[in-house]
Amino acid sequence: MRTLRPGSLAGSRSPCGSTPTRHPTWRRSHRSAGSAASAGSAASDRWEVAQECGVSTDAFLDTFFSSPFTISLLAAAMAPMMDGHRTATGIRRRAQPRTDVAPGSIMVAGTNAIIQPFPGPTGWRVIGRTPHTIVDIRQSPPTSFGPGDAVTFVRIGSHQAALLEGTFLREVGATR
Repeated sequence: MRTLRPGSLAGSRSPCGSTPTRHPTWRRSHRSAGSAASAGSAASDRWEVAQECGVSTDAFLDTFFSSPFTISLLAAAMAPMMDGHRTATGIRRRAQPRTDVAPGSIMVAGTNAIIQPFPGPTGWRVIGRTPHTIVDIRQSPPTSFGPGDAVTFVRIGSHQAALLEGTFLREVGATR
């Protein structure tokens, strides 16, 4: 297992899921990617998703951050599809899909989460963004993760996100 470090969102407690615990990592075998965006298009569906769950935005985010995600497969464009979102009910997809979602967008649907590696369309709900690049064909391997990897998202601030912007997400502790 590796640890990945993705990113940030925001927080409180959630009846939509279990008691939250805060972990500063995303695990690939252990990786941690961060989602730093807290407003605007990078988190455009957060409020609606929280409302659908019947909780505050902070409570929804706490549940998301405490959920033990596992990458079940690499979807289109090597996007990591993850199982394990601790939500009492599955989150519906958007009624009208978006035609262009930014790379690094962190999205949810059902009890799954996914990170958009490249710009593209989606019907999933956008709740945040990781500043990391998660797919780069110049890297070996070209993805930051693989099926079976455990993932935990963490909050990061806009300053840290700016410092991490565009960096290839590597295993925690990796030197390369």
